Amino acid sequence: DATTTNENGQKVLQAAFTTERIKAFIGDLANNSINQPAKDPKLVIINAALSVAQASVTGRAVDVDVSSAAVLTALQNNPMEATAALTIVTQEPIIKESNLAELRIKERIGFGETSFAGSPANRIHNIKNGVTLLQSALIKPGEAFSTVGTLGAVDDTTGFLPELVIKENKTTPEFGGGLCQVSTTLFRSVMNAGLKVTERSNHSYRVSYYEPPVGLDATIYLPKPDFKFLNDTPGHILLQGKVERNKVIFELWGTSDGRVSAISTPQILSTTPAGDPIYAETDTLYKGETKQIEKAHDGAVVTATYTVTRNGAVINKQTFKSIYKPWPAKFLVGIKDPPAPAPAP
Repeated sequence: DATTTNENGQKVLQAAFTTERIKAFIGDLANNSINQPAKDPKLVIINAALSVAQASVTGRAVDVDVSSAAVLTALQNNPMEATAALTIVTQEPIIKESNLAELRIKERIGFGETSFAGSPANRIHNIKNGVTLLQSALIKPGEAFSTVGTLGAVDDTTGFLPELVIKENKTTPEFGGGLCQVSTTLFRSVMNAGLKVTERSNHSYRVSYYEPPVGLDATIYLPKPDFKFLNDTPGHILLQGKVERNKVIFELWGTSDGRVSAISTPQILSTTPAGDPIYAETDTLYKGETKQIEKAHDGAVVTATYTVTRNGAVINKQTFKSIYKPWPAKFLVGIKDPPAPAPAP
């Protein structure tokens, strides 16, 4: 809007259109109802060959600059009955069915598996959901992969259930409990592939699901800690995950460049006894009742050396040091009076 002064000295309100406001209006319109991003195909390995699970999608977007200029011209020429067509441009996906060979995904380069036998139902559900969310992740050459970033939100909106997690020196139920089984399995497949680990943290205490061996677990929790690794191979890497019976399995597919990986037998440098059990009173149990809520775990300091060679030369060497706290058993002891006995008939 703008004002001018007429010949009588009166201010007159006039309608005016600016490029900035038109661009903002068209941009909002495009983002809310017109624009559709291009999508790369979802890839899977079937019978040891790269296959397409979901086709690529060509995207579309409003050319805001060209469209805004057309709208402004129409308004200036005929402000009462102005019409203008928006200019739509197509956006091709970077990866299409026609260029899959350029990805160089042709062989399995990494493998890892862990067992979750004995896990409660919610933990098993979360493990399966986490594997599904990571399935078919595609990692470009030179790209660092983030497990937390790829998983996204971990709550009831993404299919997770409450289950025990390690937090602030205790185990407590939260959405996504059990996802560390996923990250630990991925960690082992990455080492098998000889890729560089760029971020890894051990759990606060030793977890039986991941042993043996001790000292080769990888915990995650949003937003930190994360498990990250680098694709320093000449081709893309396709992550393939699955759950078979009571095992999590990850395979990494790409192009081998002749590297060979080795992980030393983890060395326990020291141990610390778990300590005496801890008892806490609770009114959720009757007098005389006891419930164990934490198992005992000895503390330990463990190291393992990860070495990657190619043509006899070391191209990467990392030492993973894991420090586990001693974790005493914890029990709840009931203090609530039992109900009065029912009167005799």
